[in-house]
Amino acid sequence: MKTIKNDMETIDQEIINRIAQSIALLASNPVPLKDRLWSADDCAQYLRMEKKTFQQYYAPHPNFPRPVQLERAGGKGKLLWNAQSVVDWALKQRK
Repeated sequence: MKTIKNDMETIDQEIINRIAQSIALLASNPVPLKDRLWSADDCAQYLRMEKKTFQQYYAPHPNFPRPVQLERAGGKGKLLWNAQSVVDWALKQRK
């Protein structure tokens, strides 16, 4: 019985180590801003406003970056914005 317990502890530790390695790898290789897609929540948070304000006034503005809508099974997905484009737009607004 003790052998089974020791084996389970070894397996648990191996799983923990693999998870830790995966987290470290992801943290050291973040997705570049130019390749990230932000939701309306992400955009609103970055711009420091409520999501509703973002969706009503900024997202539809002709000068705001156009969103992409990824296809999904059963219909259209939610709107997403290129993070770098949103940051660039915001920086241009600081005139």
